[in-house]
Amino acid sequence: MKKIFLIVTMLFVCTSVYSQFTMYENGRVTHETFTGNWVPAYRTYLSAENSCTHNVYNKLTNKDVFYVCAAGFTWNLTGSYRGSDLRFKEDITPIVNPIEKVKALNGVRYRFKKSETSDDGYRFGFIAQEVKEVCPEAVKEMHDGSLAVSYTDFIAILNEAVKEQQNVLETMDKELVRLKEENEVLKQRIEKLEGVK
Repeated sequence: MKKIFLIVTMLFVCTSVYSQFTMYENGRVTHETFTGNWVPAYRTYLSAENSCTHNVYNKLTNKDVFYVCAAGFTWNLTGSYRGSDLRFKEDITPIVNPIEKVKALNGVRYRFKKSETSDDGYRFGFIAQEVKEVCPEAVKEMHDGSLAVSYTDFIAILNEAVKEQQNVLETMDKELVRLKEENEVLKQRIEKLEGVK
């Protein structure tokens, strides 16, 4: 009975834990792990702009392979993977109107407000409020009411939009070939008619 209680407790804790990074104007970064209704369980503070936390170091290559920087970004050496196995999914449906979704999204160039991060470089992205109107599945409301975008969701939308565009281009190419052949036949007929005179 104690084992079952322990397992159920562990499952509850593991499924109700959230993590948040907060960046302050002075370069300080905090990392807090929350349980339940955003109750802090773990916190990390960084005070210098170039400092990092949660480094993962590979002893085989003697290199950092992942870290979180005080400027508010994560870095990793080889990219990231997102669980995508069919065994994890249900209610799978095709993406409807991918080109219309892409056309409705406005890519922008921007900088973050100084009050939000010490990183003053330009970025490319979307405005979450606009994305929510087109692809609400790709937007999540955070505990403070701000909106976050899952940019990786757009890979599938762009993939389907490119395929749809490619089908249109291939159809147009076939039509162009047909028109060229028809034009050649008409050209030969005109030459024959002109030769009769």
